[in-house]
Amino acid sequence: MTSVSAPFAATGSIQQTRAGMLALVEQRLRHLLAPHQAHRSGTGGPRPALTADGGKRLRPVFCVSGFLAAGGNPGDPVAVDTCAALELLHLSARFPDDPASAHADRLATRLPAAARTVWNELRTEPTPEPTPEPVTEPVTGRHPDTPAAAENAPAAAPAPAPAPAPALSRQPAVHEPGLRTIHGPLVLGALLAGRPEVAPAFDSYGLALDEAFQLRDDLIDVFGPTPENTGRPLGLRRGPALLLALAAEHSPRTGALLARNGHSDAALLRRLLDESNTKATAERRIAGLVDRACAALATPALDQPWRQEFSRLATQLAYRSH
Repeated sequence: MTSVSAPFAATGSIQQTRAGMLALVEQRLRHLLAPHQAHRSGTGGPRPALTADGGKRLRPVFCVSGFLAAGGNPGDPVAVDTCAALELLHLSARFPDDPASAHADRLATRLPAAARTVWNELRTEPTPEPTPEPVTEPVTGRHPDTPAAAENAPAAAPAPAPAPAPALSRQPAVHEPGLRTIHGPLVLGALLAGRPEVAPAFDSYGLALDEAFQLRDDLIDVFGPTPENTGRPLGLRRGPALLLALAAEHSPRTGALLARNGHSDAALLRRLLDESNTKATAERRIAGLVDRACAALATPALDQPWRQEFSRLATQLAYRSH
């Protein structure tokens, strides 16, 4: 495995040092993915998902941050490889036809024992079940095919209200694949640096911020980034699971309707969530989760500049607009 050296001073600012290490991660990804990209381009296929064009790279960002905050050497080739492996693992979950997981496993071969335990947990997270088709019966009003006269007919005995679907339980939603964007990579970074004493603070911070991050994603998917935006098309494979769980918890009636009708009707979903005041509830929960994440940073194991940086990252992610 090729060794990588750091072309920057470890004494630079937090942002500069992290940016330099992330550049090494990008370099590693480009080296690995170039042959695959060339092959796909030569066959006339679509541009591959396994690209080194950057993007959010949140998993590498938090793994690098955890590693550096724990005192890791920014030129450590094992840490660079691990951060690249995390991004490839993320891509392999989204695009299973591409060979990302094989690259990820090869990059992770030199992990120390404690870090390998965390890697294996991330590696073996179950694949989410496909979202079931929604029931097409309308929530309220007369069905379009029902004659108007039938509206005055004696009402049939009401069917029992459907129980909320298991998918609306918040706890499973928090641990769905792809939602450990922050927690796992942070802890992995601390263990790579040989500082397990930092892991408990990262546990609390990461779990709280993972939930806030996903709730924000759900709000953006349903309502859009601004009041003028009516929301993005709900083409999500799993739907806004965490937001639906919060709606079911906050309003049993809304939970029952959502369980009955699914989330594919964006206008109906927004109306139900508005009526139950779930959006405001979600915003309050996000604020509480950010407070909880930042409170977890008050530990002697973290220097003050890193506490400030992790607080900044928490606010930036939880209140982003896209």
